[in-house]
Amino acid sequence: MASHSVTSETIEIVNPVAGLRPPALALAPRLAGLAGRRVAIVHGPLAYSRAVADTLAALLRTAPRGGVAEVVLVPRRHYVMPLTAGEIEDLRARVDAVVMGVGGSRSDTAITAWDAAEFESRGVPVAILCSAQGAVLGKTAAASVGAPDLPLVVIPDSTSGDPRKAAESVLDEIVHAL
Repeated sequence: MASHSVTSETIEIVNPVAGLRPPALALAPRLAGLAGRRVAIVHGPLAYSRAVADTLAALLRTAPRGGVAEVVLVPRRHYVMPLTAGEIEDLRARVDAVVMGVGGSRSDTAITAWDAAEFESRGVPVAILCSAQGAVLGKTAAASVGAPDLPLVVIPDSTSGDPRKAAESVLDEIVHAL
């Protein structure tokens, strides 16, 4: 081991991970449209998140904006628990695209980015849906998994108290992001 000379005026800080970056993740190809497609909505365990997911599911089924053939609602066991590899693989085989998050503003947005990267690496396009408060964390988390360009759809603060208005306000952006 090398010896270092340190004076009382010097503090040496060693960061063993400085400069490490995850490999860049190529995003899955985006869909030309959602008509006739199968979409999963992975939502948090709280009532608001479920209400936004239910409303968004109904809107996605309605043509002309969505017209999806099937919506699979997937509740998370806990907002800070990622999906298991088995859950991700099962959904990958069943759906064409995934909406994740549904209104989160805490650490669930970071966990969502990890799961989104897993889907994207398996060829399934994802849109992360979060609150305005979770947007910065979402972008940071996406970059930390090598996917800074993951689509992040933000629920406007003005609609965050009303699940129906929240879902309606982001529908077109979600359709475009997938």
